[in-house]
Amino acid sequence: DISEKILTEARKRLPNAQLITHDVRTEGLPYEAGSMNAAIAVNAVVYCPDHMLKAIHNSLKDNGETVVNFRDFNNPHNKPFYEYYLNDDGKIYDQILSVGDQEFILKVLDYRDCKDEKIRNLDRQVYFQGKEDIERFIKTMGFQIIGYKQFNFKSPVTPDNQIDVYTMKKKVMFSN
Repeated sequence: DISEKILTEARKRLPNAQLITHDVRTEGLPYEAGSMNAAIAVNAVVYCPDHMLKAIHNSLKDNGETVVNFRDFNNPHNKPFYEYYLNDDGKIYDQILSVGDQEFILKVLDYRDCKDEKIRNLDRQVYFQGKEDIERFIKTMGFQIIGYKQFNFKSPVTPDNQIDVYTMKKKVMFSN
């Protein structure tokens, strides 16, 4: 995680886990590439999806698995979430993400002007516009989808949020 504060809390719950502070937007990994069997990314892809999946891909052994959640901007369950932050002076705009020869038009929820000071710290989050885009992105980043589930949860903003949770396997790349 990028936040040492979050990892301090996680260490209390997982005292035997090795947890590392790292910003995936920087080059390199704080451990040996291809050394992990599995990875989990909870609410992390919303900040920099390409960097996050690249770091996960580089971390995993061939056929290593990961579980990652995405939020679909066009999912009607999430509309109250976005509207709440728009009413608090948040902004929504489009951003293009280019990965290889693929382009994705993401929706950005910009919290930096929100009245709630704690929310401003969230900065900006990006959301894909549909399951098809999410799955195309996953494949473009070198993963095979091996499982999918929608997960509903309550938040302080709305009682019916919904995220898309994907289980993925790192594709083995063969060279001649």
